[in-house]
Amino acid sequence: MVKDESVPPTPEIARYEGDYEDVLELLRMSMGMVDHDAVRSLLAIEKVRGAQYLTASVNGEAVGIIGLWCDPSGATSWLEPARVIDFAVAPEHRRKGIGRALMEEAVRIVESSGQQWLWLDTGLGDERDVVYTSYGFKMVSVIPDWFGEGVHKAVYRRKLAGD
Repeated sequence: MVKDESVPPTPEIARYEGDYEDVLELLRMSMGMVDHDAVRSLLAIEKVRGAQYLTASVNGEAVGIIGLWCDPSGATSWLEPARVIDFAVAPEHRRKGIGRALMEEAVRIVESSGQQWLWLDTGLGDERDVVYTSYGFKMVSVIPDWFGEGVHKAVYRRKLAGD
């Protein structure tokens, strides 16, 4: 039987437990940083805060990543709500359902903790608004010049199932 190459393989979504060296390039894309040392510095802070990461793998290779901060106790939900803190899919694997699979798993984790909202922020522009609204997020704010003069931050949130 000939394998149909037009159907992308189903990604395996799993909690990331590695040393992050193999996903540094994905994190660099997500964080918008120039080099891997800067990524390592920010990642150290995120790990101390309790961030968790999920990867999407195809044929054993990590091709997507999502970082999530969510207090499973719900005790700090109003002070520090559940947030997507990193999100990237390798360019050659985009538009194949990998980002959607990662986001759906992140939503499942946050919903299971009892949170009512999932937040994310990103640079304003490109196709990001289309992508995030297709995942059920709504833009709720734009912060001018957040990432430098003329580079704005867009804040999104998604209402979750439950209350």
